[in-house]
Amino acid sequence: MTRRLHADHSPIGGPERRELFDLLLDAYPVPADLANTLRNRRNIFLARIATVSGTYEQQIYDVIDNAESRSWSAELVEAALLDRPFHVGLQRFAQRYGLTPSFGEAERTVNARLPELPARWFDDGLNALLKVCRIELPHTPVRGTGFLVGPNLLLTNFHVMQDVIRDDFPAALVKLHFDRLMRPGSELQAETARLHPAEWLVRQSPDAPDGWESSATDALDYVLLQTETLPGETLVDAETGRKRGWLPVTPNPVGPAEGDALLVFSHPLGNDLAFTLDTNAVIGVNKTGTRIRYRTNTQHGSSGAPCFDLLWNPLALHHKGFDLFNEGILLSAVYRSWTHALSAEPLAPWRRTLLEQLTVPDFGV
Repeated sequence: MTRRLHADHSPIGGPERRELFDLLLDAYPVPADLANTLRNRRNIFLARIATVSGTYEQQIYDVIDNAESRSWSAELVEAALLDRPFHVGLQRFAQRYGLTPSFGEAERTVNARLPELPARWFDDGLNALLKVCRIELPHTPVRGTGFLVGPNLLLTNFHVMQDVIRDDFPAALVKLHFDRLMRPGSELQAETARLHPAEWLVRQSPDAPDGWESSATDALDYVLLQTETLPGETLVDAETGRKRGWLPVTPNPVGPAEGDALLVFSHPLGNDLAFTLDTNAVIGVNKTGTRIRYRTNTQHGSSGAPCFDLLWNPLALHHKGFDLFNEGILLSAVYRSWTHALSAEPLAPWRRTLLEQLTVPDFGV
């Protein structure tokens, strides 16, 4: 919604125009700074609305005249205040038109997609990272990331495990390293888990060649693995009784929106666990609701990593990177593939039991 300074939409007069000019020139003595404010706050390019060959003073008048003629002069003042919040002249000018509280009271929620984070946010993050492991494969430098979705169930990408699935080497040689994040001397001891000796491959969903555009709802580049032990039940803090736990995978009918933040926990380059964050990450979700694209950074070794929103709700399984963005598989799509398998596929009894466990409401820690 755009609006002029005057509530009745009448144009500003000569003295007001001159006053706004003086304020903008004082607040933005460097032309590039004004250009940045217009681009970042209003997605407007100075060169497109002002005379490039003219003086800087003339360019400021061009901006004011464009804002008036296109009814965004109020937004022009507000944008300037966001980048120059302590400019007293702008504060008083804006206050006169009811655009902002008086000086010293200009706090506001600038980006509603960035919520206030509770103090327990750090502890919730620690809880999340405890579920993540580095997947070590023999005879290859390739390493991936995975995360627990049950006490003995691990989710990662199909392409991370495809050499094992096609019997290039035995599953017994795969190692799942948890807690590879602490400094030497930490009280938390690293744990290494192994795959179940026989019933390790619970379900697989190879990728589709044209995954983003594909109408297939079960070509999701994931594999569900059963471990030999129960790493999700490991006691990681004897004093509090905290167990490692696992991440919930749910139908999640409300998906992420464009511009939402997204975090990734992974083992980049096979190194210790790290997380990356972009507060304007989400680019979009494909039409079938199976994949999500985002700007959050990843590296080789991040395949199979969990992706979270800012409140540590698991959203996606990181899948691959492209030149300008990364892509993940929405966990809600993975959940739907499990329920479809239970209703439409002939499953071995042990596989059916494990999938039924995963689709129990509120299963997860």
